[in-house]
Amino acid sequence: MNNTVIEFLFKYHRGVVVPMPTGKGIPCVEEKYVYSANLKLSQDGFTMSKKLIDACLKASHKDFMTFWGVLSKVASKHRTLIERTKPIWPNFPTDAMEASLVELYVVNLLHFLSAGEWEPEFDVAKVAPGLIMPTASLKVVPAANEDSAAELVAEMYMRNAPLSAEEAADIAAMMKNADVAGKVYTLLQGKTLKCKESIALYVKDVFPYGKADNDTVVKQVNSARDVLRIAAAMSGGDVSLATASRYKSFNRNERRFLLDLIEHTPSIAEAMSKNREEWKRLGEKLHPGEYRTKYPNTFAAFSMVRSNAYIETFESKLQLLMKQPVKVMELCQHMVKRPGVYARNLDFALRNCKDLFSAYAVVSFFESVAASVDIRVLMQMVNHFRNRNIGIQMATGKKSGASTHVKEKAVAQIPQEIIDAVVKSLSGVISSQLKERKGKKVYIDPDVMKNQKIVFPVNARQMSSGEKVYSSGSAMPIPADMDIIRAFLYWKGKDNGGRGYEDDIDLDLSMMFLDENFKAVDTVAYFNPACRIVDGIHSGDRRYSGKNGAVEYIDFSLNTAQQNGVAYAVIAVNSFSGSLFSELTTAFCGWMSRDGKTGKQFEPQTVQNRFDLTSDSREQASVLIDIANRKCFIVDMALHQNARYGNIANAQSEIESMAKFIVQDNSLTLNEVLEMTGHVVASPEEAEVIITENGDFSTLENAPRIVNPWDVTAISELVLPGSTE
Repeated sequence: MNNTVIEFLFKYHRGVVVPMPTGKGIPCVEEKYVYSANLKLSQDGFTMSKKLIDACLKASHKDFMTFWGVLSKVASKHRTLIERTKPIWPNFPTDAMEASLVELYVVNLLHFLSAGEWEPEFDVAKVAPGLIMPTASLKVVPAANEDSAAELVAEMYMRNAPLSAEEAADIAAMMKNADVAGKVYTLLQGKTLKCKESIALYVKDVFPYGKADNDTVVKQVNSARDVLRIAAAMSGGDVSLATASRYKSFNRNERRFLLDLIEHTPSIAEAMSKNREEWKRLGEKLHPGEYRTKYPNTFAAFSMVRSNAYIETFESKLQLLMKQPVKVMELCQHMVKRPGVYARNLDFALRNCKDLFSAYAVVSFFESVAASVDIRVLMQMVNHFRNRNIGIQMATGKKSGASTHVKEKAVAQIPQEIIDAVVKSLSGVISSQLKERKGKKVYIDPDVMKNQKIVFPVNARQMSSGEKVYSSGSAMPIPADMDIIRAFLYWKGKDNGGRGYEDDIDLDLSMMFLDENFKAVDTVAYFNPACRIVDGIHSGDRRYSGKNGAVEYIDFSLNTAQQNGVAYAVIAVNSFSGSLFSELTTAFCGWMSRDGKTGKQFEPQTVQNRFDLTSDSREQASVLIDIANRKCFIVDMALHQNARYGNIANAQSEIESMAKFIVQDNSLTLNEVLEMTGHVVASPEEAEVIITENGDFSTLENAPRIVNPWDVTAISELVLPGSTE
């Protein structure tokens, strides 16, 4: 049993590989061990599925204990990390709530001035034992098989959306297993990989096995830019091409492979002219002059780029037409040649129309080519136009792991009837494309959509990993009887290449409270450790992470906040010491439901959301609590402030804009998109796939696949499969 495989499947909500049945004459494990293990598992917020329990009961005692050793380790990971450290106020929240405001300030100040060396002495005997909270929601761990890892990897490669940096790293680790890589290669033979970035990563991962020249790759590389992505991937660079890559010294096989790909792509010189410096640096590693006879077109293109020869391009004419005064119809006639470019500039064209007649003409022009635009782009366009007139723009970096942030900005208005026409047209094209795709019959558990808004994961690359992490703008109900919310943060410094951990890393957990007009009224942070209008209290400002990491908590009361006119609460984390989250060994945050002062400080079974902090940013807002309506909105956005020694107060205006955007967000929902596919069925008996969180459908004879609504990979592949009819 491969531990890496178990960890991989568990992380992506696909369960764990079950232990093999006991051999003849070997007794099975006693029931008490299996059920005791499952009870222990519940303390970490999980429970085995019936199928997994049944499989465990058929295993030998030795095999089960080996299996349980791995499962318990991965399930308890976050609890174990936090339990190794403690907040400054160890009996939090009791001791912090009993302290005066002066004491709270003084403790934080002395700890900070001593560079984290000084800590107050407290009697820790008062720490309460753990409790299984009434609001606990255990996550079911399904059974998997030996092929599940390869199937999941293939599914992730096939996904239409780009992989996140973390997903790409996890896949690369799995593909180092020759058995997994061989199965993935077989599964993808003849399949269409829709995402250019995923193609590049696939080439990099299978090249060591001598399988990168297969039809799956060659037939899908149709531009020189695609080759640039592959070269970046093979060099460990940025496949999104948002940042320049440092190309490695390719061996002869790799050089010939890349040059051959370039030779068979159209308009090589034009493609290279867009990234001249990038191609010059790549050319230094490929040595095209050595192969000028075999690859004459490639050699000629590299020669033009190196000599800085003028090359007339589609892009140069586009920029000319976009200059003032804009020739809108001529611009559209030019963009129609490249539908993707038209899609990205449709808003610009509409803003520059002088009347409704020309605006409808622009829309009509686009309709004629919309079917040729990538469906993810069409979905992004729907979200853009639906939210356009909120007056708040959302900006997302192109790089994998890039941050997403919002800014309030006045934009030229487009008549609402034109926006409505665009959205209707785009929705029709999306629906038509989805209906044409092969799809499985899907049943949606009513509990999934009950009082919930789940935004469809169009920009999966920018989503954090974690527990129950939905797309930004999604909203889940908070139980009406819940009062105390506890935010938590854990971090561990940079890994210094096996020489220990860099201690001088200071993250800060903060909360900002807003009124009904999205204006800040107060905070809980290191500089304001208590907030009486919400009964808010901070566990103390940890200065350094140390070898065991560091933890911070914030408690506040929903009831008290509502009584005092507080409408929203935003949980945020900032890197005070200036390190990017992506540079840290481990960092995660989230929130729990509490029932007052009882229970351990961190109890996994009460965690409602947990976010891994991995983006290339220094400040992030994770969730927004709608206090009056008892809803939790997923934010999962970086705040644009990137200065060292920043704090939540410095980001006030952006948080206010972000909160307004999140609450008003009208992006495509999971339910909307699933209905567009035409594959939704009315009963679970008809379904091949059931989307549910905790529903029990184990008695169904057809044994449908169970998909969690927060499983981005499964949802994306379900709606946007890589193949078409």
